[in-house]
Parts: sequence; structure tokens; C-alpha cells
Amino acid sequence: MVPEVLPESTLNRLNPFKGLSDEGRAALIAEFREMGDKISDPASRLAVIDAQGLEGVLMFPQTEGLIVHDAFPGDTEATFANVRAFNRYVENEWGFAYENRIFIPAVNSFQDVDLAVAELERVIVAGARTILLPPGPIDQHSPADPKFDPFLGSGQRGGPQYLRAPQLHRSAASSAE
Repeated sequence: MVPEVLPESTLNRLNPFKGLSDEGRAALIAEFREMGDKISDPASRLAVIDAQGLEGVLMFPQTEGLIVHDAFPGDTEATFANVRAFNRYVENEWGFAYENRIFIPAVNSFQDVDLAVAELERVIVAGARTILLPPGPIDQHSPADPKFDPFLGSGQRGGPQYLRAPQLHRSAASSAE
């Protein structure tokens, strides 16, 4: 059975399901499922990207990567251990810019600006071209608050692009229900 509404995809103008019949949706989902292991490692993913005629892709992490910055509210040490572990995983398994065609953003947290700057500088050296920032206000502060200037200024010197998380994080999701 094809779900009536698929999370995230209905919020995007590039929704691949837009205008498809139930049969068309089912066929497209089957095509995605068929890819299976063909997209689970960088070299295989690159082959699929080539077959699709794409020059490059920006791959956002699934839910785990999108909430890594706030999985331990109030525990800065655990939060940054989590952030570093996730970034090391991406770095070791895929790299942040595989073959200069598959780009995966590093994640970070603003719980502690000095620790955020240190992790930002580490991932820039490791090849990160994009940094995924937590969505919405951070502890009641706008991401443009001057308290975050050391982080934003550090990244500008290194050249990565900042991205906002494309999915609701835990606190926003619970208030949206």
C-alpha cells in the first residue's frame, strides 16, 4: 500500500510523486527500493548518479543525523561527543566530498560556541564543504545572534556553505502535533 502522504516529499516542489497515480507512486517506490545496496556505498552511489545523468548531489542525513545536535539537551559534553562521532562516521565511511560529486554536510551544535568552532575547524580540514545547522532558534536565540559570530566567522574563513536542516527537529516536531 502506498501511503497517502510521504513525509518531506510533499513539502518539496521537486516532489517526485506529484501528479502520479497510485500505480505510478507504487512503481516509483519499487524502483527506489530496488536500488537497495546499489546506493549504500559511495562508489555504487556514484554509478547510480552517473546513470541518472547527474553531475553531483547533496545528500542530507536521515533523521539520526538531523537530530544529532540536540539528542542530549542540557548535556554539552555528550552532545559534542555525539556530533564528533557522527562527523567521524561520515568522514570515514563516505567522506564529505566524495570524488567532488557526492557532498554530505557535517553537523554541529550551538550548545557551546567554542566547541562548535573547534568541530567546525576539524571538519573543514577533513574536507567538509557544507555544514548542517540546527533548524530554528537556538536556546531562544536567532542563528544570527552576535553570540554565534565566532562560529559563523570561522566558517567563512574556511569557505563551507551553511545549510539549515530540512526537517523538523524534536522540539519543533512535538509542537507541530
